[in-house]
Amino acid sequence: MPCDEAICSHCESSIQFNNGSNKFDCPQCPNRHEMPIDGLPICKPLLEMLSIKPIKVSRGKVLDSLEKLLDDIHKKRNYIQLGISNSHDIVKEHFIGLRNKVELETEEAILKLNEQSTKLIEQPNKIEKNY
Repeated sequence: MPCDEAICSHCESSIQFNNGSNKFDCPQCPNRHEMPIDGLPICKPLLEMLSIKPIKVSRGKVLDSLEKLLDDIHKKRNYIQLGISNSHDIVKEHFIGLRNKVELETEEAILKLNEQSTKLIEQPNKIEKNY
C-alpha cells in the first residue's frame, strides 16, 4: 500500500474506487490513496518472511535445565503453600484456645463478683436486723 501497510490479495481485490477514479479508501489507515499505474507494489520483506521455512528446535541442556528449575520452583511453592495452610490452622487453634480461656476466666470472675456482691448485700441486712 502507498502508506507502507500490507494487505492480502483478498483485501486488495475488495478495494472500491471512488466514483470511477483511481482513488480508494485504504483498508488499513484513514487515508485515501491513488492506485499506481502498475498496481500496488509487492511487499518484498513480507514475502521473504512468509517464505522462511520453519526451523526445528531441538531440546538442549539449557532448556532441560530451565524445565528442572521451573519444576523445583513449583515444588517449593507447593511446600510453602502447605506450610502456610498448616500455619493458618495452628494460629486458628491457638486463638480458639485463647477465646475459650478468656470465656472460662470471665465466668469464674463473674461468679466471684456475684459471691462478693451477695456478701456485701448481707452485711447491711445483718446490721439492720441487730437494731
